[in-house]
Formats: sequence, structure tokens, C-alpha cells
Amino acid sequence: MLASETRDIGRGHAEVLMELIETCLDKSDTSYKDFSRIGVTIGPGSFTGIRVGMSVARGFGLSLSIPVLGISTLDACEAKANKSNHDGKLVTLLDAKRGELYCKISGEAPYAATYAEIATVIRDLNHVLCGSGARILNEHCQLTYPIIHEDAACDIEIVAQLASAMPEGKAPPEPLYLRSADAKVQSGFALERVEQSG
Repeated sequence: MLASETRDIGRGHAEVLMELIETCLDKSDTSYKDFSRIGVTIGPGSFTGIRVGMSVARGFGLSLSIPVLGISTLDACEAKANKSNHDGKLVTLLDAKRGELYCKISGEAPYAATYAEIATVIRDLNHVLCGSGARILNEHCQLTYPIIHEDAACDIEIVAQLASAMPEGKAPPEPLYLRSADAKVQSGFALERVEQSG
């Protein structure tokens, strides 16, 4: 790990991302020509943030002719938890808002579901939890599963380690959307078309 830069900005990813990359290059005394591959998170997470990050990563990949590897946020959070000794099957949970969690049970495909739906799946089994949704699930569903960490964002060093170990893909990574975007196309309202003469 040569350098890292983290800011919790909420919005404005497109405006600050290149500045953060330049800061890391300055800190590490490296340049774009030193890149051999790029790792980028593919979600789930902020719809716009994922798109901005992946667009920049794919742009670098094209311009530098290097591979771009996509890492699931859930996989990175799971990998961090697996660095700790724990008994039981790991369940990675990220807060998806609107009463839902993004869930990945170790060895299974990720999905989005309500607190109650996830509690039904894992209840009475030997599980340990990690991620920003872990305490939410325990508290809302009166569960007492042990929690390894409550990170909402994945550790960038772990993302880099996972990307460095991945085989190169033939296609650029795609976003991992486990539910539709919050923004919807407006319906039920349209301006009346005006016919122009002449």
C-alpha cells in the first residue's frame, strides 16, 4: 500500500474523484504509466457513485491498455471479516435504506431483502455478521449474532488485494445492482405537444 485517500462526501463523486487520484499519485511518487491493472468496486452501493467510479476506471483501462477488475463491495467486506478468526457462517450485510439490506451469505449469491426476510433465512443457525447492516438486523429482529465489523465502505487495500489476485476478464466489469435505482423516470405527466405551422 503506497497511498490512500478517503473522504466521506455523500455527493459530488464526479467532482472530487480525479483530485483524490492525483493526491494519491503525489503521495506515492507514482504516475499513470506505473499502473498495471485497476481494481474498482462495482457495488452494491450508491448508484451514482458506482457509475462514476467505474466510468473513470474503465476510461483509465482503455487509455492505458491495462485490465480493469471489478470487486463487489460485499466481497471486500467479507474478505475483511475473514481476516479475523470466527466461528459460524459469515453473513455480510450492508444498509440498503428503505427497510432493506444487501445480503451475502458466504458461498451464496448476493441479494437485497427486508430485515424480516433475511432474519427468516438465517434464524436459528450458527452465523456471524459483518457490515453496516449487521447491527440493524440484530436490533430490528431481536437477534444476537456476533458482529465482526460494521463498516459501510470496504477497505481500499482489500479491494486492491482482491483485484491483484483476480484473473483478467475479457470484458470490462459491470455494476452490481441488486435492486432498481431510487430515481425513476417521470410518468403520468406530459406537456401537450404544440404543432408549429409554416
